[in-house]
Amino acid sequence: MAVAALPATVIHLEDSVTTRFSVPYGFRSAGDLLLERLLSGGRVE
Repeated sequence: MAVAALPATVIHLEDSVTTRFSVPYGFRSAGDLLLERLLSGGRVE
C-alpha cells in the first residue's frame, strides 16, 4: 500500500544579505531541495 505525501514547504523572509537558512527536516543531498526566490511583482528567480 502506498501513501501519497505532499512535499514539505519552508518559507523564509530574506533581507538580501543572509545566504544561509535552516531546513527543519532531513534530506540526502542538496539536489533533493528545490529553492525558489520570489521577487516583488511575483517574479520567481
